[in-house]
Order: sequence, then C-alpha cells, then structure tokens
Amino acid sequence: MLNTLEAIAKRRSHHEFKGTKLSKNQLELLIKCGLSAPSCNNEQPWFLVGILNCEIIHQLNDEIGMVKGHIGHDYFYGAPALILILGDKLATNAMVDCAVCTQNILLAAEDLNLASCWIDEVKALNQSEKFYDYEGKLKIPEGYEFMGGVALGERVNTPEEPEQRRGTWTIID
Repeated sequence: MLNTLEAIAKRRSHHEFKGTKLSKNQLELLIKCGLSAPSCNNEQPWFLVGILNCEIIHQLNDEIGMVKGHIGHDYFYGAPALILILGDKLATNAMVDCAVCTQNILLAAEDLNLASCWIDEVKALNQSEKFYDYEGKLKIPEGYEFMGGVALGERVNTPEEPEQRRGTWTIID
C-alpha cells in the first residue's frame, strides 16, 4: 500500500486497460473511498453508480458519442469498469464536491495498483434524449445530474510522468 503522498505523486491517467474484469469488492471499495470525501456543509451531494457490465458501458459510450457528435470514439478507453459520479442539482457546490469525491476514487485506484482515468465527457449524458431512460436503468434518484466518471481496470503499463507539472504558485511568509 502506498501512503497518500506517494499515491498523489504516482497517479496518472491511463488510456489503456487490460480486459480483465474487476471484482465487485474492488469496485465497492473504490466507491466507499469516494463516499468518504469531504463536501461543502457536509451535504455529500453525490450519487455513485458502479458498472461492471460491459454492455452498459458500451451503450453509455455510444450515447456520449451521439451527443458530442463523435460516434465511434472510445471515451472509456476500453475499461472493463466504470464509476459514474452524479451530483444533486440543488446542492450548494455539487461540482466541486463531486470532483473531490472523484479524486478520492482516483487515489484509491492508484493505491490498489489499478489503472484509472477521469472521464469528464460523461457530463454529455445530461443533454441526451435518453437521460430519463438512463436515470431508470442506473437507478439514479430524481434531481441528480452527471458530473463525471472514472474508467477503471487492470494496468497495461504505467504512463510516464510529464517533464514538468504546469501551474504556478507562491508562498507568502
């Protein structure tokens, strides 16, 4: 197991996954890590959907392609598992809270030596004509919208660290 600082430093987005299915226990552990995230006013405005069914993952991928006008693109990079993160539309700060939840999942995946990738394109499902079909199929409570997702699977390789991390910062003493 890594410590938190190691997981943060080592985590990379993976765009390639082995076809090996994750276990339900692995997915449940990652979901619980997401649910442990802090949130504004402790609202915990998220609803997480873990998916191990490849047919449903393909359907969601195709629907995102339809909405975005990029039919045939593999938004989930062939990942055998997916966690969808939805946020309560009435929450104070659902987008940020769900982003923190997502980061917990990504760091936990790194700790478990799993490949992961944050999938922002999932938000396109909010504009889908099939939104309400997915709401029923995925057992999403009323009043929630897609905020993002995490593609998950076994590693094929470990992407190299970029030469330099972008971003600027300062410390005022």
